[in-house]
Amino acid sequence: MASFYSEFKIFRLFLLMLGLVGTGLWNDSVLAQGTKSLPKAKSTKERKTWPTPEPTAPLDRSVRPAAGPAPEIRWAEAERWELPNGLKVFLVRNTKLPRVSVSLVWDYDPVAEGSKAGVSALTGEMIRSGTRDKSKEALDEAIDGLGATLSTSSNGLYASCLSRNTAPLMGLIGEMLTQPAYRAPELERLRKQSISGLESEQTNAESVAARVLPRLLYGSNHPYGEIQTQKGLESIQLQDCENFRDRYLRPNVAYLALVGDIDRATAESLTRQHLGPWAAAEVPTHKYPVPTNPNGVRVVMVDRPLAVQTVIRIANTVQLVPGSPDYIPSSVMNTILGASDARLFDNLRETHGYTYGAYSSLTKDPLVGQFRAYAQVRNAVTDSAIREFFYELNRIRDTLVPADELQGVQNYLNGTFSISLQNPQTVAGFYIDQERYRMSPTYYRNYLQDLAQVDQEAVQSMARKMIQPGSCVVLCVGKGSEIAPKLRAMDSDGMIEWMDWNGETAPDPTALKLPEGTTLASVLDKYIAKTGGTKNWSKVKGLRTTMAATLQGMNLEVTQTQRNKPAASLTKVRLNSSMELSSDLFLNGKMSRKSMQGTKEVEGEELAHEAMEATVLPELLWLNGVHSKLSLAGAVMVDGQLCAKLDWKFENGTLESHVYNLQTGLKVQSIRVSKGPDGKDALSTMAYDDYRDLGKGLQIPHKVKISMGPESIEFNLTEGILNPRLSDADFKH
Repeated sequence: MASFYSEFKIFRLFLLMLGLVGTGLWNDSVLAQGTKSLPKAKSTKERKTWPTPEPTAPLDRSVRPAAGPAPEIRWAEAERWELPNGLKVFLVRNTKLPRVSVSLVWDYDPVAEGSKAGVSALTGEMIRSGTRDKSKEALDEAIDGLGATLSTSSNGLYASCLSRNTAPLMGLIGEMLTQPAYRAPELERLRKQSISGLESEQTNAESVAARVLPRLLYGSNHPYGEIQTQKGLESIQLQDCENFRDRYLRPNVAYLALVGDIDRATAESLTRQHLGPWAAAEVPTHKYPVPTNPNGVRVVMVDRPLAVQTVIRIANTVQLVPGSPDYIPSSVMNTILGASDARLFDNLRETHGYTYGAYSSLTKDPLVGQFRAYAQVRNAVTDSAIREFFYELNRIRDTLVPADELQGVQNYLNGTFSISLQNPQTVAGFYIDQERYRMSPTYYRNYLQDLAQVDQEAVQSMARKMIQPGSCVVLCVGKGSEIAPKLRAMDSDGMIEWMDWNGETAPDPTALKLPEGTTLASVLDKYIAKTGGTKNWSKVKGLRTTMAATLQGMNLEVTQTQRNKPAASLTKVRLNSSMELSSDLFLNGKMSRKSMQGTKEVEGEELAHEAMEATVLPELLWLNGVHSKLSLAGAVMVDGQLCAKLDWKFENGTLESHVYNLQTGLKVQSIRVSKGPDGKDALSTMAYDDYRDLGKGLQIPHKVKISMGPESIEFNLTEGILNPRLSDADFKH
């Protein structure tokens, strides 16, 4: 296949899809970030003349001002009542704006979902899928008609509206909770959406790390360690969602907070009217063993053969329940270590230049919490970066924090906490937390006083308690062949574990070998044979294809016209069939690219690349030795299948790889590593699937998925014409 499948197109297509190229928006957005309109300076005549101040003693800037006493926190008292069905309601009145927000939180034990992991997430989204009397469309229309927002999940729901619309909004919420009607088409839509999300996660190293780390920390039998899979999502039926809802989403394990311009009488009347009929029921409880940290340092790799950066996670579990006396001093400790511009950031970015940012987080949880240090670094410095991580983790455990560093963080946390109190929603959340976790009623009121009492010894004590550099998981998602040899010495037993993106054991890719006798020619030969054979492909004079995708409700089309002799190709990208975003033309050995910004000639190695890709099946040329830079680079695993990788290294450092399944002989991926517009290495992948006969016994992929970072889009073949009548007149912008 020619230029649509050319990796030179991938990065540019993504920018087009995001609306950043071709329309000039990219340049405008960059400029907008760097320039702001400033008010004109006043003329001398307009300037006020201020009285000359009385002389004062000079300020000694070498002396840090003494810290004042912690201020006393004042906020509005929440009004509380409980409905007969057990729903606990809090009201925080705030009349500054004519708005009301509604937050509901369910408090049930985490549920192990097993082979149906994802049922709770789907159930939470289904809440908004309609009621007995309203379809999803009717419900959406009613919400939009109020100018309201409403979102749901298995953890709760959130809604907001103008004060005058509170009553009808509460009516809709009550209808959703008391008259639910889950419908199969909506479940299928959400299921497809979730599966599509999984496919996007698989191509993003950060998402893979976020997916695998909980499995390593908590285990597959703990609800926090479960991983959603396509097979599991496909097994979930409507009855599973209804069962989950009826068992766990009950008012007697729920807390409701109303915040805004509404009085007690109105709020209580609305909750009793609309949520009073919501039936209570006994909710199952669950107990799970407390996960333990490994005996030593456990290094785990998820291989991404062509990655140019490594995602690093260093983590251990912690016992840090909400309201614990440890929480405030431990948050001070973690802020010193891993906040923006803190120790990890300063070391790995500012001092060593290994990364754009290095951080840590500490999460509280009634079951089991987590400490995590993380960054994304260049492959070449992965081992060095991990050593610096461990240096900082041990330093904060082994030495007292300087008093001025501690004071600076306390001042920062003091300010951020005080600012957060300006949001009444935060205050409402405090009241819910205090009751939900049986915290002291003065816990948040005394926060600033308790923060001021944290000393150097307390910080060190929390570091030793929360950070376990000798009993932790080190997860790396990156190019195993390059980084794994240097990481073995960091593992306590010298054995690196390999996992796939589902957290399942995977073979060591550094030990993979191609079958004896595999050559570049044999790989290309098999591909050509499996897709139709040299004889049939040699009869092809030209090909026209159209691939289509949907992007944010819009239709994106890529139409290619190709001719073998003399080689010519034209690729047009259109939006909604009429708006042409770009046009690439190769004719008479020359190439030009047209976009909304104008037309430009393409030269150099990209031109040479296009000359190869202009033909219908470039592998025929490669097999005949036309592509002298192509080399057999070794074996890789793709979806559990052994594949051969062919590399083309460009003079500018760009690497283009073509991956062929050795069992089927078919090409399954093209991968390109090049410089993005921000100067960083960008990894883009094209996955080929659904090979079908186009005619004459010739097979081409009918599905092509393009991925870059977290973004992905799937194209499907809508038209394919073999040997159309072509002349030079068909090849013009």
